[in-house]
Amino acid sequence: SGKQCVVNYPPMNTGYGNQWGPFGLNLAWWANNNRIAFCIEQERGDRVLRLLAFDMETGDARVVFEENSDTHINLLPEFPTTPLHRYLPASNQLLWWSQRSGWGHLYLYDLVTGEPIRTLTAGDWVVRDVLFVDEVRREVVIQTAGRVAGRNPYYRDICRVNIDTGELTTLLSSDHDYFVADHTSRASYSSITAQGVSPSSRYIVTTRSRVDQIPTSLLLDCSGKELLTLETADDSGLPDKWQWPEPIMVKADDAVTDLYCVIFRPTDFDPNQNYPILDCTYSAFTPV
Repeated sequence: SGKQCVVNYPPMNTGYGNQWGPFGLNLAWWANNNRIAFCIEQERGDRVLRLLAFDMETGDARVVFEENSDTHINLLPEFPTTPLHRYLPASNQLLWWSQRSGWGHLYLYDLVTGEPIRTLTAGDWVVRDVLFVDEVRREVVIQTAGRVAGRNPYYRDICRVNIDTGELTTLLSSDHDYFVADHTSRASYSSITAQGVSPSSRYIVTTRSRVDQIPTSLLLDCSGKELLTLETADDSGLPDKWQWPEPIMVKADDAVTDLYCVIFRPTDFDPNQNYPILDCTYSAFTPV
């Protein structure tokens, strides 16, 4: 009808909102009955998050659940991405990403009662991305980091998790980063159609890379088996005497914290010479 419905709820902080709006940023979504709209409220200061349900016929508002913290609450593991929670319309459930344990993990919620059903992932590692949810098989394809001791914690792997049991199966993991295009990921978040997992969830396209190797794009099946090498980057245009960057790990000034770094040397590098060191610190707000 085009009639405006005023929701019976106080005005909210816009939070991460920008030109895409709350629906475009996955901060709001429609229920499967097209009557209820769910919306995430972030109190100023980001120490309280609420999932709200708005009835668009009556204007009634309901707090489904609330998350509180003494410190800042992140909705997403890194910027710029969109939040990783996923609505499951068939079961009226929600996969919710939270750092409440000190690590970024997934939790399953009942959207009728607002009660948590189970902790889906747990451990001293993080869920970096949610790539695909298969409601029929009750499985979710995710990317994690930091699960393998001694490996660069920025390298992402590809895993499958059973929604009903929490059983995690590693599909592809090695001493590399695996990028899968998705509208929530850093390199493709601005494209709402980006999708590296096929609609049937039978196939995955990923790019395997690290700073000292040539990137390779692969086609995988749903078990993680490599079916086809799609493309290997062409390094023929690199300058003469090119020296690949070297990934290293050093200790911070506190002599405890591990810092993962990359050394870039000049093409005429001589190990018997002394060189000034330029320290370039990465910013999370630098465009990819």
